Amino acid sequence: MAPERERRFEPWPLALACALAAMITVSVTFFAIAQRHPDPVLVEDAYQAGLDYNAALRERARAEERAREAAAPPEGEASDGR
Repeated sequence: MAPERERRFEPWPLALACALAAMITVSVTFFAIAQRHPDPVLVEDAYQAGLDYNAALRERARAEERAREAAAPPEGEASDGR
């Protein structure tokens, strides 16, 4: 028979258990704080607000395009680039 080796202490199971306990504690604390201090509702209908914002951006882009077209010389005329 082989002689029994001296059992040595392995820290890994204890370290993993402590890490798991710390993660659970942080998660529960984070959840509790989030529940006590919810974010305020900025807009009642966020979907419609997004649609309105996109429409305003399209209108602005169209206005800028019209301004560029109005400032550009007509296609038939040559620019005076001496």
